[in-house]
Amino acid sequence: MKMRCPLNARHDTTVQNIKDHMNNNAFRLSSLALAALIATLAFTTLASAQYTETMLLNFTGGSYGGDANALIRDPSGNFYSSFGDGGVINKTCEGFACGLIVKVSPNASGAYVETILHTFAGPDGWDPSGLVQDSHGNLFGSTFAGGTVASSCRYGCGVIFELKPLSAGGWAYTILYSFADAADGLHPVVTLIDSAGNLYGYANGGPKNEGTIFQLSNSSGTWTKNILYAFAGGTDGILGFPMFLDASGNLFGIIGQGGNLTSTCFGVGCGYLFELSPTESGDWTKTILYTFNGSPDGAGPSSLVPDGAGNFFGLTGAGGTGTNSNCTQLASTGCGTLFELSPNGSGGWTETVQHSFNYALDGAGPGGLVIDSAGDLYVDVDEGTPGGLGAVLEFTFGSDDIWHYTTLHSFAGGNGGSRPYATILDGTGNVYGAVVLGGTKNQGGIFRLSPPGVAK
Repeated sequence: MKMRCPLNARHDTTVQNIKDHMNNNAFRLSSLALAALIATLAFTTLASAQYTETMLLNFTGGSYGGDANALIRDPSGNFYSSFGDGGVINKTCEGFACGLIVKVSPNASGAYVETILHTFAGPDGWDPSGLVQDSHGNLFGSTFAGGTVASSCRYGCGVIFELKPLSAGGWAYTILYSFADAADGLHPVVTLIDSAGNLYGYANGGPKNEGTIFQLSNSSGTWTKNILYAFAGGTDGILGFPMFLDASGNLFGIIGQGGNLTSTCFGVGCGYLFELSPTESGDWTKTILYTFNGSPDGAGPSSLVPDGAGNFFGLTGAGGTGTNSNCTQLASTGCGTLFELSPNGSGGWTETVQHSFNYALDGAGPGGLVIDSAGDLYVDVDEGTPGGLGAVLEFTFGSDDIWHYTTLHSFAGGNGGSRPYATILDGTGNVYGAVVLGGTKNQGGIFRLSPPGVAK
């Protein structure tokens, strides 16, 4: 999913800061100058899968929303999205629209249409971000601002909310938790929900002012926030992201800054992978699984997924061995990597770079990663590639013990859109996602990529 990147400000957020935040993508490199350098990539082959792109819905902006932050799909094929800038212009949100949540579903003729589930007004939230859904169809999410106003967040510190479908139609909106101040947390983003209905996410601020991982749990209708870990900056890092939970309730995450404070990553650290494990006393213990060094292993991890066999696969948004001059923002070299993390038999982990991105053919700054039942990996990159404006790639493990990638679709702007994110699989071969720009109104939209012979 595409999520907002919270500000690392130590003080009140200005209106311009908030609007700058609204124009950033989480887990992404910010915009780089586009180039057309053709490179030969070692250990991979380039192929065209000739997938057909269909824009299911073109976002229109205005009252129906632009600046989409998140996209999820339910088992029935409905999409849900949050818009940071949509709805009615509201003076409470400093003259901007406060955002909205929409449902996108096919009608009787098969055309996809939007239904607004909730329009934010400021006190109930402003600029919604992450979305998750439980097995009952209830939606949970977060807002960057709104809710409780404090000196450290005079536009509101952000809220966690629930949207519940009603049997009579419509949706009921409830604030589950409103962050109180910088020490409690600022600008939360929900990323996970477990089988018991507990919510997990990250927030800026916290006791050490460098970000927190939090859990929100429900007991008899009362929601309680628990800080699982507060980051301390320096080698401990700033603002970690929870990515997934295992069957034992351990939480695995990534942090893009911290760890080895090498000059390769401008002295702030190239990031690391971590595990948070609950203890009998109710505390959580952090274990560092792997620390990145920039080159050749990558920098700024952006995704992490389990493969079901005890290994993890992930992406870094920078670093690696790529030498394209466009890729120097998060590390002094490299356009990102696809890596595998495997247990080494001695209680530790071994990282193996399976692919280094190099901008021209395979893109730069990979962000979204999903794995299918066959173990194939799907990656979205929002810059570079032959079309210049991002692509969706599939990585398959070959008989030669090398991961080979196939470009399923290279975006070129226009009505087909550009800068894809939120890759979703439907189990029959179709790949879905969203684009930030392009479409008929240049507000982005939701797309489907269909391989030849697969039902659409």
